[in-house]
Amino acid sequence: MLREMALGGQERAILTELARIYPRGVSHNRMVAVLYGNDPDGGSDNASQIVSIVMSRLRAKVAELGWSIPVAYKNGVHRLVRL
Repeated sequence: MLREMALGGQERAILTELARIYPRGVSHNRMVAVLYGNDPDGGSDNASQIVSIVMSRLRAKVAELGWSIPVAYKNGVHRLVRL
């Protein structure tokens, strides 16, 4: 699936984590850690919002391939779901 999609670095990192743990879910906080865990400054001040934006872009891209990422509220759980 990843090879068929044009993804940015953040999108690829998040989708890789979702695919790795599929069919289970990943917490929003874990997604922040996926993007910023190696950042010595801890990442952006609006890291949670950035994850939400990246998730929104990914939803459109994975839908084209027959997958969904249901909307999760802050600190909720994100997961891949086959349509």
